[in-house]
Amino acid sequence: MTQSPGTLGILTANTSLTTRIANAAAQATWKVECYIQREDLLADAHKLTAVIVDFRWGDSTALELQRDLKDRGAYLPVVVVVEGHLSPRDSQTMLRNGCLQFLDSEADTVEVIKAVTGLHLTAVVYKHCDQERQSFRKLFQSLSSDECQVARMIVEGHPNKVIASRVDVSLRTVESRRARVFTKTGLESVCQLSKWLAILEGKLISLERFSEKLPTDVKSTVVHLLTSQDEGAMIG
Repeated sequence: MTQSPGTLGILTANTSLTTRIANAAAQATWKVECYIQREDLLADAHKLTAVIVDFRWGDSTALELQRDLKDRGAYLPVVVVVEGHLSPRDSQTMLRNGCLQFLDSEADTVEVIKAVTGLHLTAVVYKHCDQERQSFRKLFQSLSSDECQVARMIVEGHPNKVIASRVDVSLRTVESRRARVFTKTGLESVCQLSKWLAILEGKLISLERFSEKLPTDVKSTVVHLLTSQDEGAMIG
């Protein structure tokens, strides 16, 4: 028996499209939850594996939903249903924040199946990523607040002298904290530190450890997501 990829949350006003999505998802062995309230979907965020939502729902948009999901620590692949054209700014922002693709509100069954299939493949990647995120979070819990501050500034590109000046400590203290960051985490470069801090915040997807297990089309999807993620605060 084929293992279910997880639970797909659907929040769309188009009942015909909702039916097509639910049927395609059921055939792909997804568990399906249909919502009529945005708040109910958010309440179930940690039970969901992926989401298909209308761009606009009441007074809110999918942009705000993506933000609220991440605020809850739910890093989910999202397909956004659109009617007409989105502004380049809105579409780019959603892609940077985990939107897998846009689905026309009048999409036929073939397009719906493609979207559901893409979510299935991407959900596999997100699952691996979440496992790595949890593992790496434990490592970072060993860092002191001062070490976290230095780590963040290193990733922002500041040289040791600038960091020392900004946090009002000696250069030697910065060098010591920097060394402890890499020793405790086991990382070997600023590039690795930048990537892993971003993974902790759901900004990036780590591909290296399991890329050989994924089909080429999944790798392409992941590479797209990797290269389109937001820059932002890495750690608090």
